[in-house]
Amino acid sequence: ANEKNIPVVSTFHTQYHQDLKRVLKLDSLKNAALDAIMKVFHLSDVVLTMNTATRDTLLSYGYSGEVKILPNGTDMSYDGDLNELKDLCNKTYNLDKDQKVLLFVGRLIKPKNIYLILDAVKYLAKTHNFKMIYVGDGDEKGKLKEKIKAYNLQDKVLMTGKVMDKTLLKSLYCRAELFLFPSIYDSDGVVKYEAAAFETPSLLLAGSNAACGVTDGVNGFLCNDNPKDMAQKIASLLQNEELLKQVGACAKQTLYKQWNEIADMAYDIY
Repeated sequence: ANEKNIPVVSTFHTQYHQDLKRVLKLDSLKNAALDAIMKVFHLSDVVLTMNTATRDTLLSYGYSGEVKILPNGTDMSYDGDLNELKDLCNKTYNLDKDQKVLLFVGRLIKPKNIYLILDAVKYLAKTHNFKMIYVGDGDEKGKLKEKIKAYNLQDKVLMTGKVMDKTLLKSLYCRAELFLFPSIYDSDGVVKYEAAAFETPSLLLAGSNAACGVTDGVNGFLCNDNPKDMAQKIASLLQNEELLKQVGACAKQTLYKQWNEIADMAYDIY
Protein backbone atom coordinates (compact mmCIF):
# COMPACT_ATOMS: atom_id res chain seq x y z
CA ALA A 1 0.00 0.00 0.00
CA ASN A 2 2.81 2.39 0.84
CA GLU A 3 4.60 1.55 -2.43
CA LYS A 4 1.44 2.28 -4.42
CA ASN A 5 0.44 5.27 -2.26
CA ILE A 6 -3.03 3.95 -1.44
CA PRO A 7 -4.87 4.15 1.90
CA VAL A 8 -4.73 1.33 4.43
CA VAL A 9 -8.03 0.60 6.18
CA SER A 10 -8.01 -1.88 9.07
CA THR A 11 -10.79 -3.28 11.24
CA PHE A 12 -10.51 -3.75 15.00
CA HIS A 13 -13.01 -6.09 16.61
CA THR A 14 -11.07 -8.26 19.08
CA GLN A 15 -10.07 -7.67 22.69
CA TYR A 16 -6.53 -8.93 22.07
CA HIS A 17 -5.45 -8.35 25.66
CA GLN A 18 -7.89 -11.01 26.87
CA ASP A 19 -6.79 -13.53 24.23
CA LEU A 20 -3.10 -12.99 24.96
CA LYS A 21 -3.65 -13.17 28.72
CA ARG A 22 -5.24 -16.62 28.34
CA VAL A 23 -2.45 -17.96 26.10
CA LEU A 24 0.69 -16.20 27.38
CA LYS A 25 1.40 -16.29 31.11
CA LEU A 26 4.37 -13.90 31.15
CA ASP A 27 3.57 -10.18 30.97
CA SER A 28 6.70 -9.58 28.88
CA LEU A 29 5.51 -12.04 26.21
CA LYS A 30 1.97 -10.66 26.31
CA ASN A 31 3.16 -7.09 25.88
CA ALA A 32 5.53 -8.04 23.05
CA ALA A 33 2.75 -9.86 21.21
CA LEU A 34 0.36 -6.92 21.64
CA ASP A 35 3.04 -4.51 20.35
CA ALA A 36 3.49 -6.70 17.26
CA ILE A 37 -0.26 -6.74 16.60
CA MET A 38 -0.56 -2.99 17.11
CA LYS A 39 2.07 -2.29 14.44
CA VAL A 40 -0.57 -3.15 11.83
CA PHE A 41 -2.96 -0.58 13.25
CA HIS A 42 -0.28 2.10 13.68
CA LEU A 43 0.50 1.75 9.96
CA SER A 44 -3.16 2.18 9.00
CA ASP A 45 -4.68 5.42 7.72
CA VAL A 46 -7.97 4.68 9.46
CA VAL A 47 -9.31 1.90 11.68
CA LEU A 48 -12.95 0.81 11.62
CA THR A 49 -14.57 -0.54 14.77
CA MET A 50 -18.12 -1.32 15.78
CA ASN A 51 -18.87 0.91 18.76
CA THR A 52 -17.44 3.51 21.10
CA ALA A 53 -16.52 0.95 23.77
CA THR A 54 -14.36 -1.03 21.34
CA ARG A 55 -12.87 2.21 20.06
CA ASP A 56 -11.85 2.99 23.64
CA THR A 57 -10.26 -0.47 23.90
CA LEU A 58 -8.23 0.26 20.76
CA LEU A 59 -7.12 3.63 22.16
CA SER A 60 -6.13 1.95 25.44
CA TYR A 61 -3.69 -0.19 23.41
CA GLY A 62 -1.86 2.97 22.35
CA TYR A 63 -3.49 3.73 19.00
CA SER A 64 -3.71 7.47 18.32
CA GLY A 65 -4.85 7.62 14.68
CA GLU A 66 -8.25 8.06 13.07
CA VAL A 67 -11.09 5.75 14.11
CA LYS A 68 -14.46 5.40 12.36
CA ILE A 69 -17.48 3.64 13.84
CA LEU A 70 -19.03 1.02 11.54
CA PRO A 71 -21.76 -0.88 13.44
CA ASN A 72 -22.59 -4.53 13.14
CA GLY A 73 -25.75 -5.70 11.42
CA THR A 74 -27.66 -8.87 10.69
CA ASP A 75 -29.51 -10.53 7.84
CA MET A 76 -32.12 -11.84 10.30
CA SER A 77 -35.67 -11.02 9.24
CA TYR A 78 -38.99 -12.79 8.82
CA ASP A 79 -41.95 -11.63 6.77
CA GLY A 80 -44.31 -14.43 7.74
CA ASP A 81 -46.52 -15.07 10.75
CA LEU A 82 -44.44 -14.91 13.93
CA ASN A 83 -46.88 -17.27 15.64
CA GLU A 84 -45.90 -19.92 13.11
CA LEU A 85 -42.27 -19.49 14.18
CA LYS A 86 -43.21 -19.83 17.84
CA ASP A 87 -45.23 -22.96 17.10
CA LEU A 88 -42.25 -24.43 15.24
CA CYS A 89 -40.03 -23.81 18.25
CA ASN A 90 -42.56 -25.29 20.67
CA LYS A 91 -42.96 -28.40 18.55
CA THR A 92 -39.25 -28.91 17.85
CA TYR A 93 -38.12 -28.50 21.46
CA ASN A 94 -41.24 -29.81 23.22
CA LEU A 95 -42.00 -26.52 24.96
CA ASP A 96 -45.26 -25.69 26.73
CA LYS A 97 -47.07 -22.77 25.14
CA ASP A 98 -47.10 -20.82 28.42
CA GLN A 99 -43.53 -21.67 29.39
CA LYS A 100 -41.08 -18.75 29.53
CA VAL A 101 -37.93 -19.15 27.43
CA LEU A 102 -34.46 -17.79 28.18
CA LEU A 103 -31.97 -18.03 25.33
CA PHE A 104 -28.22 -18.00 24.76
CA VAL A 105 -26.68 -18.29 21.28
CA GLY A 106 -22.92 -18.49 20.80
CA ARG A 107 -19.77 -20.50 21.37
CA LEU A 108 -19.75 -22.43 24.62
CA ILE A 109 -16.59 -20.94 26.12
CA LYS A 110 -15.88 -19.50 29.58
CA PRO A 111 -15.36 -15.85 28.53
CA LYS A 112 -18.96 -15.75 27.29
CA ASN A 113 -20.01 -16.37 30.92
CA ILE A 114 -22.06 -19.48 30.19
CA TYR A 115 -21.64 -20.64 33.80
CA LEU A 116 -22.85 -17.31 35.18
CA ILE A 117 -26.09 -17.99 33.29
CA LEU A 118 -26.34 -21.51 34.71
CA ASP A 119 -25.69 -20.35 38.28
CA ALA A 120 -28.39 -17.70 37.88
CA VAL A 121 -30.80 -20.31 36.50
CA LYS A 122 -30.12 -22.46 39.57
CA TYR A 123 -31.48 -19.66 41.78
CA LEU A 124 -34.66 -19.47 39.69
CA ALA A 125 -35.29 -23.18 39.14
CA LYS A 126 -37.67 -23.84 42.04
CA THR A 127 -39.78 -20.70 41.76
CA HIS A 128 -40.27 -20.05 38.03
CA ASN A 129 -41.65 -21.99 35.05
CA PHE A 130 -39.12 -21.51 32.27
CA LYS A 131 -36.75 -23.28 29.89
CA MET A 132 -33.17 -22.11 29.47
CA ILE A 133 -31.88 -22.94 25.98
CA TYR A 134 -28.20 -22.93 25.06
CA VAL A 135 -27.62 -22.84 21.29
CA GLY A 136 -24.07 -23.51 20.12
CA ASP A 137 -21.02 -25.67 20.46
CA GLY A 138 -17.58 -25.19 21.96
CA ASP A 139 -14.81 -26.33 24.28
CA GLU A 140 -16.99 -26.21 27.39
CA LYS A 141 -19.87 -28.24 25.97
CA GLY A 142 -19.06 -31.39 27.96
CA LYS A 143 -18.37 -29.55 31.22
CA LEU A 144 -21.54 -27.50 30.87
CA LYS A 145 -23.57 -30.66 30.37
CA GLU A 146 -21.99 -32.21 33.48
CA LYS A 147 -22.73 -29.13 35.56
CA ILE A 148 -26.36 -29.08 34.42
CA LYS A 149 -26.63 -32.67 35.64
CA ALA A 150 -24.82 -31.89 38.90
CA TYR A 151 -27.28 -29.05 39.55
CA ASN A 152 -30.18 -31.39 38.67
CA LEU A 153 -31.43 -28.90 36.07
CA GLN A 154 -32.04 -31.30 33.19
CA ASP A 155 -35.74 -30.36 33.15
CA LYS A 156 -34.96 -26.64 33.10
CA VAL A 157 -31.99 -26.44 30.71
CA LEU A 158 -31.73 -27.58 27.11
CA MET A 159 -28.58 -27.73 24.98
CA THR A 160 -29.37 -27.84 21.25
CA GLY A 161 -25.84 -27.82 19.81
CA LYS A 162 -25.34 -25.80 16.64
CA VAL A 163 -28.54 -24.82 14.85
CA MET A 164 -27.71 -24.53 11.14
CA ASP A 165 -31.33 -24.27 9.98
CA LYS A 166 -31.94 -20.50 9.81
CA THR A 167 -35.70 -20.78 10.15
CA LEU A 168 -35.30 -22.86 13.29
CA LEU A 169 -32.79 -20.37 14.69
CA LYS A 170 -35.22 -17.54 13.96
CA SER A 171 -37.92 -19.50 15.78
CA LEU A 172 -35.73 -19.66 18.89
CA TYR A 173 -35.09 -15.91 18.88
CA CYS A 174 -38.78 -15.27 18.28
CA ARG A 175 -39.92 -17.64 21.04
CA ALA A 176 -37.59 -16.31 23.76
CA GLU A 177 -38.80 -13.77 26.29
CA LEU A 178 -35.24 -12.73 27.05
CA PHE A 179 -31.87 -13.18 25.36
CA LEU A 180 -28.99 -13.68 27.82
CA PHE A 181 -25.58 -12.46 26.69
CA PRO A 182 -23.36 -11.67 29.70
CA SER A 183 -20.15 -11.98 27.68
CA ILE A 184 -17.03 -10.22 28.94
CA TYR A 185 -15.19 -11.23 25.77
CA ASP A 186 -17.28 -10.02 22.84
CA SER A 187 -16.68 -6.53 21.52
CA ASP A 188 -20.13 -6.34 19.96
CA GLY A 189 -21.91 -9.66 19.57
CA VAL A 190 -24.04 -9.88 16.42
CA VAL A 191 -26.43 -12.09 18.39
CA LYS A 192 -27.92 -9.12 20.26
CA TYR A 193 -28.90 -7.66 16.88
CA GLU A 194 -30.33 -10.99 15.78
CA ALA A 195 -32.46 -11.05 18.92
CA ALA A 196 -33.53 -7.44 18.35
CA ALA A 197 -34.73 -8.40 14.87
CA PHE A 198 -37.53 -10.32 16.61
CA GLU A 199 -38.10 -7.71 19.33
CA THR A 200 -36.47 -9.94 21.92
CA PRO A 201 -34.58 -7.80 24.44
CA SER A 202 -31.09 -8.75 25.66
CA LEU A 203 -29.71 -8.92 29.18
CA LEU A 204 -26.03 -7.97 29.22
CA LEU A 205 -23.35 -7.09 31.76
CA ALA A 206 -23.14 -3.46 32.81
CA GLY A 207 -19.87 -1.97 31.62
CA SER A 208 -19.09 -4.69 29.08
CA ASN A 209 -18.20 -3.82 25.48
CA ALA A 210 -21.08 -6.03 24.34
CA ALA A 211 -23.50 -3.79 26.23
CA CYS A 212 -22.43 -0.64 24.39
CA GLY A 213 -25.48 1.12 22.96
CA VAL A 214 -27.87 -0.50 25.44
CA THR A 215 -29.61 1.59 28.08
CA ASP A 216 -31.08 -0.42 30.95
CA GLY A 217 -34.85 -0.56 30.75
CA VAL A 218 -34.97 1.30 27.42
CA ASN A 219 -33.62 -0.92 24.63
CA GLY A 220 -32.19 -3.74 26.72
CA PHE A 221 -31.32 -4.72 30.25
CA LEU A 222 -28.13 -4.71 32.31
CA CYS A 223 -27.02 -6.66 35.37
CA ASN A 224 -23.88 -7.12 37.44
CA ASP A 225 -21.39 -9.94 36.98
CA ASN A 226 -22.74 -12.23 39.70
CA PRO A 227 -25.41 -14.95 39.52
CA LYS A 228 -27.64 -13.65 42.31
CA ASP A 229 -27.98 -10.21 40.73
CA MET A 230 -28.61 -11.78 37.33
CA ALA A 231 -31.24 -14.12 38.78
CA GLN A 232 -33.04 -11.25 40.52
CA LYS A 233 -33.06 -9.25 37.29
CA ILE A 234 -34.43 -12.18 35.28
CA ALA A 235 -37.09 -12.91 37.93
CA SER A 236 -38.35 -9.34 37.92
CA LEU A 237 -38.45 -9.23 34.11
CA LEU A 238 -40.31 -12.52 33.74
CA GLN A 239 -43.04 -11.00 35.89
CA ASN A 240 -43.28 -7.89 33.73
CA GLU A 241 -44.41 -9.00 30.29
CA GLU A 242 -45.38 -5.49 29.24
CA LEU A 243 -41.89 -4.12 29.95
CA LEU A 244 -40.28 -6.98 28.01
CA LYS A 245 -42.46 -6.18 24.99
CA GLN A 246 -41.83 -2.44 25.26
CA VAL A 247 -38.05 -2.80 25.55
CA GLY A 248 -37.97 -5.46 22.82
CA ALA A 249 -39.76 -3.10 20.43
CA CYS A 250 -37.29 -0.33 21.26
CA ALA A 251 -34.37 -2.73 20.71
CA LYS A 252 -35.57 -3.39 17.18
CA GLN A 253 -36.07 0.32 16.55
CA THR A 254 -32.69 1.48 17.90
CA LEU A 255 -30.29 -1.48 17.52
CA TYR A 256 -31.44 -3.51 14.53
CA LYS A 257 -29.76 -2.77 11.21
CA GLN A 258 -29.51 -4.99 8.16
CA TRP A 259 -26.17 -5.61 6.48
CA ASN A 260 -27.15 -3.66 3.35
CA GLU A 261 -27.47 -0.54 5.53
CA ILE A 262 -24.02 -1.20 7.01
CA ALA A 263 -22.62 -1.75 3.50
CA ASP A 264 -23.89 1.72 2.51
CA MET A 265 -22.15 3.19 5.56
CA ALA A 266 -18.90 1.38 4.65
CA TYR A 267 -19.16 2.66 1.09
CA ASP A 268 -19.49 6.24 2.36
CA ILE A 269 -16.38 5.81 4.56
CA TYR A 270 -14.32 4.44 1.66
